[in-house]
Amino acid sequence: MKRAFSLAAVLLLFGCALPALAQVVPRTLAFQGRLAKPDGTPVADTTSLTLTFRLYDAPTSGNKLWEQTLANSVAVRNGVFAASLNFAANYTNGKTLETTFGSSSFTPYLEIQVGSDAPLAPRQPFTSVAYSFYAATALSIPDGSVTQSKIANGAVGSAQLASGLLGGFWNLTGNAGTDPTTHFLGTTDTQPLVFRTNNKEAMRLLTNGSLGIGANSPQSALHIAPISGITIGQNSVTGGYTALTINLSANTNGNAQLQAVKAAGSTYGDLILNPSSGNVGIGTTVPASTLDVNGAANVAGNLSAASVTVSGDLLTKGWVGIGTNSPNFTLDVNGSISATAGLYAASASIPKLNGGVLIDNYGGANTSLKLEQHGSNFIVRPYDAGSTRTVVENTAGTLYFNSRSSFLGAPRANAALGVYNSGYSYAIDTVGDLLVEGTGYSNNGFYLSSDARYKTHVQTLPGALDTVLALRGVGYDWDRQKWPDKGFAEGRQVGFLAQELETVLPQLVHTDKEGYKSVNYASVAPILVEAVKTLNGKVETQQKQIESQQRRIEQLERQSARLADLEAKLNALLSARK
Repeated sequence: MKRAFSLAAVLLLFGCALPALAQVVPRTLAFQGRLAKPDGTPVADTTSLTLTFRLYDAPTSGNKLWEQTLANSVAVRNGVFAASLNFAANYTNGKTLETTFGSSSFTPYLEIQVGSDAPLAPRQPFTSVAYSFYAATALSIPDGSVTQSKIANGAVGSAQLASGLLGGFWNLTGNAGTDPTTHFLGTTDTQPLVFRTNNKEAMRLLTNGSLGIGANSPQSALHIAPISGITIGQNSVTGGYTALTINLSANTNGNAQLQAVKAAGSTYGDLILNPSSGNVGIGTTVPASTLDVNGAANVAGNLSAASVTVSGDLLTKGWVGIGTNSPNFTLDVNGSISATAGLYAASASIPKLNGGVLIDNYGGANTSLKLEQHGSNFIVRPYDAGSTRTVVENTAGTLYFNSRSSFLGAPRANAALGVYNSGYSYAIDTVGDLLVEGTGYSNNGFYLSSDARYKTHVQTLPGALDTVLALRGVGYDWDRQKWPDKGFAEGRQVGFLAQELETVLPQLVHTDKEGYKSVNYASVAPILVEAVKTLNGKVETQQKQIESQQRRIEQLERQSARLADLEAKLNALLSARK
């Protein structure tokens, strides 16, 4: 049903100018209208009509500013209705009461919709009466609204302000009767507190409590930026007092300095740390001793201490005595030395212990032990940087173990390692595998343990001949180009392929951790022995069979001769009868 609408009356809300009412001005608007049919007759009376009210910033289309629906609650009598519109809420698109009714860029237009019918047209503009909403701001001065341009020069002074109005301000000549719970110097928002001198920032206090002096972005609780330094105490100290100065150097490679000063100039005092008790840590937050240095310590003068524990570098320009007050060497130790991280000496000219021991650094990269005497260099070092393998070598010649003087007179010129038996049962006794990458030589052969007392479950190898027949002997050349570090021999070689042998005799093939295989050639011999014995048994059996067959042949030959003789005699007899 189409309905006609007329705007009957609007109640003024913010027309009161009494200061006492400034905080109680309502945000509702009493609205009254009349609904009629197209022929002008009023709509039927009801107590449950649904009306929806909307505000737009244009007579058509535009942006919706506010909306409120009174569902099934509007009474109509003789076509007349009354409604209370709540402008304290229901705004859309980020609008508020002030931005809706206090803007000069647009005029609000009211749209009304009855139930689910199409909105009534046209929209009705709000006249100046509706702008009484914005009149509420006239009862107070908004924050930040009093500016320099709004006050004439000298027109408003303390004489024009009411008594007590400045009670919330600090007096430049001092203040009395302050309450620290409510009176303070600072900000109430998230902005820092800035102090200026000569209109130049000198100090800044951030909201997190960080104070910067000469630093507008303090990085700690107290951040002092001037390079000129900090003095705690008096600049020119008299009467025996000492001040503490903290200075910062003004270059990119500079440093920070802490100095005790007795007077201006070059008179300095003593700097004492923890005079009563406690530890001092340098490079550590958990000092375990009176002075705990985590890192390098450089002492140019004398260092005297009951005990010194060093976990990093300790560098000295003089001699160091441990267990003695009168060192005669760069490092003079009266007692034993235990090193868990290595010992280092930078120069071979440093005195050696007992004339023959030098702790050195191999190539400046890998920590090592070097014993040097009479041109012999005994080296213990890692295989390479970061390696878990260790190399023991004599870089000047042959390395001997357990040697007697009789052997040293004529060492083998082509031997890198000499191990000699000095009255023991064995020169080398190893439990585990022995790896030789190259060729092994022995004057008296190699022996493998084979005592019957070591063995159980002994039985003759079955099927040895079949096993041997399943093997393939090959000739080959070692791939020396691909594996230069293996020490493979030159020339043509004979043997087995481990992968092939493994399919027949897996117990004779060993696979290392990297998957490469080796063959126990010596253990092939027992199989060959049993194979030869089996073959020999077959030969003997065949020989017996051949001898038996030979005797049979000889017997058949004698019988054949007799038959031939009888045949001849028979033929002669037959011929005689004819």
